[in-house]
Amino acid sequence: MMKQNEDRIELCVYRSYLYEVAWEIKKALQLSWLDECSFTDALGETANNFYNYYHFMRGNDYFEIDESINSVEDLIYSMGIDDTDVHSVYFVPNAVKDLSDILEDYGILVEDTVKSDCFQESRIIYEKQLMQLTRTKSPNAIANDVSQMLYLLTDDAEANDEDLFLSTWDSTLFNLRDELIKNDEANSFHYFNICNPAVLSNRIALEYFNIDQSAITNDVFLYAEKEYDLSKRIKSLRDIIAPLLGKKDNRNSKLVRAINTIKKKQLRASEVNDSTKDNIKTVPLEDVLLQMMKADTNDKEFYEKFVQFVNNEDNTDYIIQIIEKGISSKSKNEEFDYSSFYSNVESGILPQS
Repeated sequence: MMKQNEDRIELCVYRSYLYEVAWEIKKALQLSWLDECSFTDALGETANNFYNYYHFMRGNDYFEIDESINSVEDLIYSMGIDDTDVHSVYFVPNAVKDLSDILEDYGILVEDTVKSDCFQESRIIYEKQLMQLTRTKSPNAIANDVSQMLYLLTDDAEANDEDLFLSTWDSTLFNLRDELIKNDEANSFHYFNICNPAVLSNRIALEYFNIDQSAITNDVFLYAEKEYDLSKRIKSLRDIIAPLLGKKDNRNSKLVRAINTIKKKQLRASEVNDSTKDNIKTVPLEDVLLQMMKADTNDKEFYEKFVQFVNNEDNTDYIIQIIEKGISSKSKNEEFDYSSFYSNVESGILPQS
């Protein structure tokens, strides 16, 4: 928020987004245990910024010696997140509190959004837009974006003698703002500016601090903008298995090694296909794993049983057998019946051989 009659800039973030950040921090900590394994090269990359930032800094020796940052946990703790126990039910609320305190120490306002009467209608509009753009977002992310958008649209910045800006790399929010204003029959919404951080930082620097424009470089911002669209990528194998097989004191490294071996074979097969121009269908291992864990149903009770089941090393051979059958069936465009596998997960008992 930039006020026209006062040389003051107010920065604001919505508390609901801090929960998304907390969950990303939790994912980074869940991913970190895989660093202890020497056989995870085929598990793919991750889109987790905290995890990638740590490895970028560590790989380029950018951490200062006196920082003593030798793990993802050290990095998260150095940021001001005191609780790094991802297995604690209090981790996310504790992380949100720590993040709020950090922001407030920097003079950044943390605001709560309030759902408006047209929230559900606006959410449907946004979901349709995302479908048309083939973009995927979690239900929580969609709800947070819509809530923030409605909050900003009902803030009459001009009447308060302010310039109101939303700073984001997310290009989908431009369309959402314009569509909601277009459908505003009551004429109660007010236009506000949306721009990426690079553009906003330039504007603030030039208008308020009179910095020479030639001194401003946006290489990092432009790179980030170009690389932003990570949500279109398939969820990596590393992201899928890190929380599944990373249970404290109960990690099924045998299954991780077996999955890594299957993925290696798939990668080699893909390279052969590319070099020989053979049109042989390669079924992503990730697709089969997501189907095995009923990822599309959001069945929390089944997911918890699934985590217990796959962390039992005695079940490894059976799980790999199901994975291979699932891949084989998909490659032949056949439907594989997972019902017996689901039953075994529910009961926690392996079938009689």
